[in-house]
Amino acid sequence: MLHCDISTGNILILPMVHVVDSERSTKEETSWVLWCGILGDWELAKKCPDAHEMSQSGRRLKQRAGTWYFMSVYAVNNPNTPISIADELESFFHVLLYLAIRYLRSTLRSRGPGIFIDAYFESWGRDGDGTLMCPIVKGNVVTYYGRLAFNRKPI
Repeated sequence: MLHCDISTGNILILPMVHVVDSERSTKEETSWVLWCGILGDWELAKKCPDAHEMSQSGRRLKQRAGTWYFMSVYAVNNPNTPISIADELESFFHVLLYLAIRYLRSTLRSRGPGIFIDAYFESWGRDGDGTLMCPIVKGNVVTYYGRLAFNRKPI
């Protein structure tokens, strides 16, 4: 099954603290956090298409479901094709990127994260037929084939 709506609201994560008593452990007390999660809201899920269904993808889909912020570039720019496993994986990448920008410290100035989120997740365009297209920044990030450069030493 393909979920078809990977988003921050559909990923549920629960931290569970585990404590080991000193009687069982060589240390006084050991504890750790185990993060458990599930992917919820499967109402829009679809069967994974086989090769025959993929070749028949020229038919127009009734409506593309999903959360705009996290839809794959290919799925947005090609609304006549069914969602694939690659689209689902790309959606997880967009969720991870969004949460990292929103909640992790960075060297961006105070308005920098908001400007990037607007350009990457919220903007849109139209092609010659008037079909919605994904944001240019998002398309560039996903299709960039250059080398990543880091200006800091590893932690």
